[in-house]
Amino acid sequence: MVAIRQLKSDNWNAQIRIKGTKPYQKTFKNEEDAIEWANLE
Repeated sequence: MVAIRQLKSDNWNAQIRIKGTKPYQKTFKNEEDAIEWANLE
């Protein structure tokens, strides 16, 4: 499951959750980069 949300600092956070593993997350300056990273993982 992928969740992308805008933070109060106007940055974007992408989080990937896969059952049985710990979540991966990373913060980006723009939404397009967050979406691209989430789709590559």
